[in-house]
Formats: sequence, structure tokens, C-alpha cells
Amino acid sequence: MKLKKLITALFIGLFFSLHAQQEDANKILEKSLSQAKKENKNVLLIFHASWCGWCKRMEKNLNSDAVKPLIDKNYITTYVSV
Repeated sequence: MKLKKLITALFIGLFFSLHAQQEDANKILEKSLSQAKKENKNVLLIFHASWCGWCKRMEKNLNSDAVKPLIDKNYITTYVSV
């Protein structure tokens, strides 16, 4: 019985956590789209996770001296943590 209550509580917590993150992602995207419209740029939306090695590699490449000026000129870069 305790296990069933614990699992139910975890699912409820997960639901509210995902819902809160969704609202944050929407706010982040709205802000980026607004800024991009003002600056006549596109939005580069990057889904990022702190534990993801590929995400870190991509971020490092986007911030390299060869790529960063091109990205900054044409895009508003926006990260959403997943």
C-alpha cells in the first residue's frame, strides 16, 4: 500500500514538474521570438541537458571563433533545458 502511494506521489510530482518546465520553455521562446523580431534575426532553439556530452560538444562548437560571429549575426540563440 505504501509503495502504491509513493508511486502515485512520484507521478503527480513528475506531472507538475513537466508542466512547470513547459511554461518556462514557452516564456523563454516568446522572449527569444520577440527579440529576434526586433533585431530581424531567426531563433536558434537548442534543447540542452547538463549531463549530455553531445550538447556540451555542440555548445563548444557554436562558441568557437570560426562559428560564433556567424551565429550571433543571424540568430538569437536560446537554450531550453530538458
